[in-house]
Amino acid sequence: MRFGAERSTTVAGKWLLAFVVPASALALGSLLAEVLIVMVALAALACGLLWLECVERMSRATAWVLIAAAILLGMTTLQAIPLPADVVRVLAPANADIWERALSPLREAGPRWHPISVAPVATRVEIARGVFYVCVFLAALRVMSLEKGERFLERIVIVSTTCFVLSALAHGAMHAERVFGLYEPREAYAFAPGRRAPLLNPNHLAAYLNIGACVSIGALLTRRTLPRALTTVAALLLVATSVWAGSRGGMGGLFLGVAFTVGLTMYVRRRFRSAGAEMAILAMCLLVGGAMLALGVSDAPREELGNRDVGKLAVALNTLDLVPSSSWFGYGRGAFETVFPAVRRSTGYLTFTHPENIVAQWTIEWGVPAAVAGAGALMWALRPNVVLGAVRPPVGPWAAIVAAVISDLVDFHLEVPGIVALVAVCVALVVGGRSRVHDPRRARATALRRVALVCPVLSLGVIASVLPHLSHSLADERRTVGAMAIDPMLPGDSFRASIRNAMLRHPGESFFPLMGAVRAQQTGEESVVPWVARALERNPGFGRAHLVLARSLAAKNPSQARLEYRLAYESDLAGLGAQVMAESVRLIDDVDGALELVPAGAAGVEMLEALVTAVRQRLPSTAAALDRELERRAPSALGPVRRRAEAVLSDVSHDHPWCADRAPCLSEGTAAAKQVVAREPTRCSSHTLVARLTVQRGETTAALDQLERVVDTVADRADCQRQLIVLALERGEKRRAERVLERLVRGGCGRAAECAELYSWAAGVEESRGNHNQAIALYRRVVEVAPEREDVIEHVGDLAMRAGLNGEALQAYATLARRHPDDVRWQERVNEVKARTMERAFAPDRLPSSSGGP
Repeated sequence: MRFGAERSTTVAGKWLLAFVVPASALALGSLLAEVLIVMVALAALACGLLWLECVERMSRATAWVLIAAAILLGMTTLQAIPLPADVVRVLAPANADIWERALSPLREAGPRWHPISVAPVATRVEIARGVFYVCVFLAALRVMSLEKGERFLERIVIVSTTCFVLSALAHGAMHAERVFGLYEPREAYAFAPGRRAPLLNPNHLAAYLNIGACVSIGALLTRRTLPRALTTVAALLLVATSVWAGSRGGMGGLFLGVAFTVGLTMYVRRRFRSAGAEMAILAMCLLVGGAMLALGVSDAPREELGNRDVGKLAVALNTLDLVPSSSWFGYGRGAFETVFPAVRRSTGYLTFTHPENIVAQWTIEWGVPAAVAGAGALMWALRPNVVLGAVRPPVGPWAAIVAAVISDLVDFHLEVPGIVALVAVCVALVVGGRSRVHDPRRARATALRRVALVCPVLSLGVIASVLPHLSHSLADERRTVGAMAIDPMLPGDSFRASIRNAMLRHPGESFFPLMGAVRAQQTGEESVVPWVARALERNPGFGRAHLVLARSLAAKNPSQARLEYRLAYESDLAGLGAQVMAESVRLIDDVDGALELVPAGAAGVEMLEALVTAVRQRLPSTAAALDRELERRAPSALGPVRRRAEAVLSDVSHDHPWCADRAPCLSEGTAAAKQVVAREPTRCSSHTLVARLTVQRGETTAALDQLERVVDTVADRADCQRQLIVLALERGEKRRAERVLERLVRGGCGRAAECAELYSWAAGVEESRGNHNQAIALYRRVVEVAPEREDVIEHVGDLAMRAGLNGEALQAYATLARRHPDDVRWQERVNEVKARTMERAFAPDRLPSSSGGP
């Protein structure tokens, strides 16, 4: 390959590429469509400038990369092209069915022409991403043909990732709530405070830095690209920050990438020499040192890396249920979010934007043939022989690619344009190098140059197709339609037109029919049934759809409403459980009605427990029957046993006639209470229940002694002391109550709020006993730990006034008067206290008597 002086256009294209690669990651990974189209334009321009000058030859591996790109990008384009509905039904019947029923709530047929993709807006964005990746790859490939081009690209990778490290650490050090002080995440709750780097997802951050770590360690071991000291510092920073990100998949990818880098570098040198040992030791020092540094500076990585949640693996396996229904052409690139709810097995109101598994993602979105063909072409282009046969084996870039792909089996960072751009540079480093062996099949690059020069023109068309839909992403449409659905001032025709357009842009989405049902329920203009039916077609486990239908049926069909409430409860226990209980309990008139609400399994046990509590006062016999059902389903449940003991205590305390013979009742209640104690020995409530039943047998001293002994053995010690004080006061044992109260107050407390609550409770006890001085002293302690509690200061003043403690009252009211000089009420009270003090001082019984004689 001959090198000559670089043209100005080549230099401009090279440095434009050097800007695009890091910028695409720093700009939130180019996930926003607005940012993506800018990056597409810049990458296409860089590609065009670099390829104005022809290259003589390119490797055959390059052709396989372009074949893979043609397969995948071609399939994505085919998915986005509108076709006759009958044609789509032949190619992808499941997709055609979604389109055919997209407008069923409006009682309209589906469109006659529509694309294969059931997420056409997202698919157009994916085409733009694909063009961006191809442009970056071709531009990097052209740089590889330049003198020192390989070194230039490796520096791009290392500098890009190092800049990202500095940005991530700066955001963390400043606890930034906005990225670069400009962008605040829409779903801020999903991101850890103080960890908002330009790549908001820590898994993405770790994956991006792992690429730089592999390339920098590879460059360090081969002593090229950058001065060794700079490369060492960069590698250490990249490793440490990757561990700091707290990604389990990222951690695994990091170790795997470093192992591949070291192992292949040693293999390339053919034999294990002292230099090989040096390489291994150096790499391990960097890896272990970086990990220790990250784990030492923060507790967060240790906690996150110790997380054992493997729910994402279940999601990936669940995703494969979609493959049989659209195995040939897929559901459309970017369609996963809208189609996955149709087969989702888990419960709860959660949105899964990606399956977090590259195999599942490609298979259900592109279809099996395209996914297999594209992946096969890429694997052939990047096979180890290509790396090992190069004059300067690009071990670091190849290891980075392998680590990125393998860690994407539990993540979705290869769906982030800014990360894939860096991977595209690594691919160019692998396939664009010179081979040790002359390959007579190496083709001239004329055809490749033509492809590269078409990219700028192609990018214009792609940008033109994406621009009209910048505000029509699924997330944006959800917010817009959700706000319109609850807007009472919006005309019905306007809402129907807007939701119709949204459903045509996202025909597989279940949220829009739900909002149609909400609107219908609020306005009463139409039935909610067609809307709910469509929502449940697309998401059978949509608890909120069942809830809307239950509300509509409650007045006229309570039995059917109870069924829908049960389905809502089953589908989203965490999100709707309390709401379902609050609404459905009004529909319960008897045991049969209550049992219609109760699902099977563990959720049913929880609901039975909640129902007993809810209907206990209104329907005691129903509550008793539900307790029996609860014991049948869960023999180990403590709730029914505790409630039996509490019922006996209530019966004997109120002298109910069915417990006229107290002994059998007390025996039954005590036995039940002791069962609770045996199962919950560290909870005070169970011991208190036994003590109160013992008191009812007339054994007050024994009951209080036993409760006092267990105070130090229970987990809720302070609460147990309070229960003991209350019971002692009820039974007239004042000295015991005073002793325990003193121990409670002296026992201390934690936070200011806890101390304020403790002292306030103790003061209330003293006040109820008429010990006003002690009560006021305790209220003073409340104010010391919570000076903002002006209600307590006022209460001190009022209590002191009633007790005749004018000095205390004057101090309290004077404090409030100083804080609120504009409120005359407090100054009036100060004057009132002063007047009372003067009256008392000059009262006749206080004046000295005069003695006199005749």
